[in-house]
Amino acid sequence: MLKFIGDAVLAVFRVEGDETARVDAVTRAFRAACGALERASALHQERLAAGRAPLVIGLSLHLGHVAYGNIGSPTRLDFTVIGAAVNLASRLEGLCRTLGYPIVMSHAVASRLGAAPLVDAGSHRLKGIPEPVHVWAVTEGAAAESALNLAIERS
Repeated sequence: MLKFIGDAVLAVFRVEGDETARVDAVTRAFRAACGALERASALHQERLAAGRAPLVIGLSLHLGHVAYGNIGSPTRLDFTVIGAAVNLASRLEGLCRTLGYPIVMSHAVASRLGAAPLVDAGSHRLKGIPEPVHVWAVTEGAAAESALNLAIERS
């Protein structure tokens, strides 16, 4: 599922099954985030070369349970996902600029990425989340290499 929310995008990688399915979904989500970052970086360079405003993005990854379906009124229904996992993913994305990393993730994701070169970004209190959340990050330079290595490792 893909949902546009103002200047944000919410992508959902559905997981059905055991731990192997969770690792697969996390890997696909991570590769997608790295690919999006790579494309955004190229667009950023084009914009700068053309004298336009920079393009800065932040991406967050989290693994958790959500509820999904049509929400709204009889005159306007919207297919969406809701739940604590969605809120946490949104709050994590807000840390990108603060921490200076283009991709941040929860421990639930980081612990399933295997050999990806992650940076321990510490524990952070997030609005609306009762407990501090341990955050991991990927530097822009490591993102493309990480996605490629994971693609090779998982194939």
